[in-house]
Amino acid sequence: MIKTCSRCKETKPTSDFCKDVRQKDGLDARCRTCHAESNARSWRKATVARKARQRGASASWQKRMIESGLCLRCGNTPVHEQQRRCLPCQLAENTTKRKHRASLRAQALEQYGGARCACCSETIEKFLTIDHINNDGAEHRRTLNDKGATIYRWLKKHNYPPGYQVLCFNCNCGRQYNGGTCPHRTLAQ
Repeated sequence: MIKTCSRCKETKPTSDFCKDVRQKDGLDARCRTCHAESNARSWRKATVARKARQRGASASWQKRMIESGLCLRCGNTPVHEQQRRCLPCQLAENTTKRKHRASLRAQALEQYGGARCACCSETIEKFLTIDHINNDGAEHRRTLNDKGATIYRWLKKHNYPPGYQVLCFNCNCGRQYNGGTCPHRTLAQ
């Protein structure tokens, strides 16, 4: 059997139509392709409307919380005038941020040769840092408006470009004060 789609006007076999018990023939008036396109359009439209409502609700909710002096995260605990979150929420957020920064740092160290100083082979991670091989780190940090973990975010965003290495802070500072050469290298000669 064949049927004509009410939307695309193509004649197709009845197997290309969804079931619809409300119709006389028991089949949807649109073919499966047109039916799927219509549903996708409706879903996208509903999603856009829902997100707009959420943004509006979120903004008005935040405004009410600020005006009433309540925490923006939990909405319950009163906060001091200058703060927007209660102490438990601040601590939870700080912990989350700290874990994220540690993860970014660990990924960067791994990408540049692992957790080992390229000069003296120091392996204690707390002593390690990322070094600009061309000694242009201060200039690079100024362009980033560096506030700590910014370099790790930048490296990840730029897919860990060449020109960086893992050094311990001693070797890194030693290079700065020794004209670009680590004192370990100078002593070894």
